[in-house]
Amino acid sequence: MSRFAVDCNEVIISATHGNISLHGKVRAMKGHEATFESSVNALLTNLRAQRGVKDVHPEWQVSY
Repeated sequence: MSRFAVDCNEVIISATHGNISLHGKVRAMKGHEATFESSVNALLTNLRAQRGVKDVHPEWQVSY
């Protein structure tokens, strides 16, 4: 998650039987506000591509 320009310090990650749930607050890193949506989409795509992951549920709040 650290290779994307997304600040996930306040995100709680839980995984059960291949389902990943993301709860908390997410925001763009300073200077990367313009590419925030594409960074979030790339992060979620990368998580789904991991072996053993069936589904990803992003239930977080976006703050700018």
